[in-house]
Amino acid sequence: MAQLLWLSFGKTLMQHSTLWGIILIYVLTWCLAFASAFGLHAIWSRVKPHLTFGKTA
Repeated sequence: MAQLLWLSFGKTLMQHSTLWGIILIYVLTWCLAFASAFGLHAIWSRVKPHLTFGKTA
């Protein structure tokens, strides 16, 4: 995901303002990582109850 940010506008932004480029790419990369972890957790929480792992009582 960070590579998509970099290729879409990161290079251009870094040429205009290095500090703002670093800050913006860092924050957006962190947000995307958090969102993907949150999304995977939400999906797993819904899928997990439907799976059986051979429980023996």
